[in-house]
Amino acid sequence: MNSLPSPTLLARLQNPSRIRRVFYRDLGRTIFWLLLLKTSYEVMCSLLSAPFRRKEQPNYQMHAKKLGLTVGDLQKLMEALE
Repeated sequence: MNSLPSPTLLARLQNPSRIRRVFYRDLGRTIFWLLLLKTSYEVMCSLLSAPFRRKEQPNYQMHAKKLGLTVGDLQKLMEALE
């Protein structure tokens, strides 16, 4: 249960604009637009290359191999964190 009132549609539409203005003010005009351009470029590259990437199903062995551990070590770590 949330004690805060639900935001209206107008408030939901204004929030991105408010966030943009804060970043624009804090970073400066040039850096803000360059950062926005760089982020847009990276997102577009990722979206366009996604269909051509090989999809591997993540599993414990892959994660253990990336971390330089064994599956048993990961199991011990999971049990210790519970």
